[in-house]
Amino acid sequence: MSAFTFINVPGYSGSGPQHWQSLWEQKYKNFYRAQQNDWEHPDCLVWTEQLDKVIAQFVSPIILIGHSLGSITIINWIEEKYRNSVKAAFLVAPSDPNNSNFPSKASGIQEIPIKALPIASLLVTSSDDLYISSDRASFLASCWGSKQKNIGKYGHINSASNLGMWAEGKKLLDELANEVTQKLTEPL
Repeated sequence: MSAFTFINVPGYSGSGPQHWQSLWEQKYKNFYRAQQNDWEHPDCLVWTEQLDKVIAQFVSPIILIGHSLGSITIINWIEEKYRNSVKAAFLVAPSDPNNSNFPSKASGIQEIPIKALPIASLLVTSSDDLYISSDRASFLASCWGSKQKNIGKYGHINSASNLGMWAEGKKLLDELANEVTQKLTEPL
């Protein structure tokens, strides 16, 4: 795990202090956050540019960790700006712009890109997320070529889900990192 730089990409409101992303940043020295200038008025184009600036600061292999609109920011970044220093994406509870609960303050997100991703990815969902249906999540995972894990009834997999350090999520992230490590060390 120490071979990677992990960049958290929070969603709307920026993943507060009790959110698993924030707790992971506090605990692990190689976890960083893609900061945004305005967490309350997400603009996908601005967020994607900011993520690109953060990624450019690191040279080690990177794994991106998205939550909600952060996951969509990652997908848009891959579509528009992909750099090969990014080796994987851990996408948690992406918000669907076609969902009636999608944040009305968000702009610049019309449709989610549905091309296969050039990197390993895992889409983590719950069965009762108000921001994306299970069917839509499965469709996106299939389009992106992502593995998918439904963790049951945990809502939007955020602070309100009371996950704390979210040990199950960290285990899933570790498994993704191990998969990437194996690919990086395979002989050509």
